[in-house]
Amino acid sequence: MALPKWLTAHAKLVYVSRSSKKEMDVVVKRISNSQKTVCIVFAKDGDLFAANSTDFTCVSMVFVLAWAQGKTEMQVPFDQILSKSNPLKLPDVSAVEAVFSFFFVARHGQNL
Repeated sequence: MALPKWLTAHAKLVYVSRSSKKEMDVVVKRISNSQKTVCIVFAKDGDLFAANSTDFTCVSMVFVLAWAQGKTEMQVPFDQILSKSNPLKLPDVSAVEAVFSFFFVARHGQNL
């Protein structure tokens, strides 16, 4: 079975903790087909989806900054991702829309 199409290197995702059910912003650092794991880097305090993250083309730069600041990494096995208990998910649509709206206003000076 293949990984979800949205699960790519440098993707901004949300990790859901099994124990606390807390949602944390993450970036996919790499996908290892040989080890069958996805390496994610945790952002701190919602860094990735904050209003100052205005350009989705800069995902790599956000990842580099998170990595350079020594953010926590985690290996998520393919088996877990492909199961019903997948801890990775796409970010909330409203969070993405808020960032897009901020970006649009900054570029065009008007609301959507």
